[in-house]
Amino acid sequence: MCAVNLAAAVIVVIASAVSAKAQVDQAHYTRDVADYNAAVDRNQATSVRNDSRIQENEERTKAFQLISRQRAVLAARGANIDFGTALQIQEDTAMIGEVNTLRIRENNEEQASALEAKADLTERTGEFALTQGKLGATATMLQAVGSAMSMAGSAPSTNKGLTTVSGSTSSSSAGSTIGFNGGQSGSFIGQGNNTGTVSSQWYSMGGN
Repeated sequence: MCAVNLAAAVIVVIASAVSAKAQVDQAHYTRDVADYNAAVDRNQATSVRNDSRIQENEERTKAFQLISRQRAVLAARGANIDFGTALQIQEDTAMIGEVNTLRIRENNEEQASALEAKADLTERTGEFALTQGKLGATATMLQAVGSAMSMAGSAPSTNKGLTTVSGSTSSSSAGSTIGFNGGQSGSFIGQGNNTGTVSSQWYSMGGN
């Protein structure tokens, strides 16, 4: 295994690990922000319901105060406040007060429910972002491992065999000739009477 390729593979894995951690950290941050916003919406929904109860009580109080004034006026005019038209006026006032109270409750409950629904959606969005971040980090690491294995398993190409030449040479040894053969050509000049042409990356040698 080539040391250079191994070092490059290690660098790829380390860089990918840093990138994967950044993805997960960002996903956690997004989820935390979503949880915070959801908590704010839920707190606001609770506040709306609390304010609603106060407004309902105030509306009922207004109705009771109005009925008290009506009774005082009717009594001052000599009417029987617990019978007939006088009683009907008081009952109508009480009913209107209760209707207004229910309207206040329904409006506020609608607002509170919308805030809670928004909080739920925000939380789900945060959880989805966290899941996607983790999946993205896993994919990054898997891709890095694959690339590292490919880099670590590769080796620089080497030429195997010997260079062949064609031509002939003679030496001081009597009757000794070395023959060269091959296809591609080039030239060389050796010591003495050595001449010939380079032919390929493979050669065969024979002596006689």
